[in-house]
Amino acid sequence: MPVKIKKVDGYRVSTPHGVKAKSTTKEKALAQERLLNMKEHGITPKGGWRKQNPMKTRGVPLSSFMPKKKKGR
Repeated sequence: MPVKIKKVDGYRVSTPHGVKAKSTTKEKALAQERLLNMKEHGITPKGGWRKQNPMKTRGVPLSSFMPKKKKGR
């Protein structure tokens, strides 16, 4: 999927599937091109975009929500 960047009232990022960004800055257009090329080759960005487990982000262990086992006699 070739990505084209044209200078039209800012910069426009387009692929054969359509326009992906209009009237953006050159830096953002180049970043968008890199992301689209990564997606084409099967690489997914992980950093801050990965959905995190809400239980871990709040500092509450998951075991605290599990029912406690009762000791039987």
